[in-house]
Amino acid sequence: FQLLSNKRPSSGESVSTAEGEFNRGIFKIDIPALSHVCRSPCRIIMYVSVDASGSMEETATRRGQAAQTKMDFVHMTLTNMVEYIASQHEENPHAEFYISIVSFDSFATCVLSPCRVTRENKDQLIETVKGISPRGGTNFQRCFQEIARLMSAESEYIKPDESIHEELIHRMHIFLTD
Repeated sequence: FQLLSNKRPSSGESVSTAEGEFNRGIFKIDIPALSHVCRSPCRIIMYVSVDASGSMEETATRRGQAAQTKMDFVHMTLTNMVEYIASQHEENPHAEFYISIVSFDSFATCVLSPCRVTRENKDQLIETVKGISPRGGTNFQRCFQEIARLMSAESEYIKPDESIHEELIHRMHIFLTD
């Protein structure tokens, strides 16, 4: 899954696609190897930390380009992730994708408790992402404490499913900052 934008990258590190889009990075989710006989249910849980400190309001584009802030890029990245994950149901019906988002500045706030990403709720999730705005200082410690709290309380948000073996539950922490 490539994170694409129609805005030219600032340092030429990315290659243009045939559609006139520019690759801003690659987001890779490895869905566990599956038996050729049947597809075992699996669960992917993403805990996302978003830096919402004041510096994320700074422009992150070069002169001559449409102005975009660092937070604009975070919004674009998370929107692309949610859109892509929501589109995976038909190709990977055995995989459950969950996301949780913590916004942090001087404090840490859970803006999205762990919830399943579906085609039906993707627009609501994207609106939550777009509601994150820069302010305040930067406190990584509070962010990590909030992520740890969410992970330790995971079963309160995501119903345990005995048909999903623990080795097929994959957790990741995605940390978005400048």
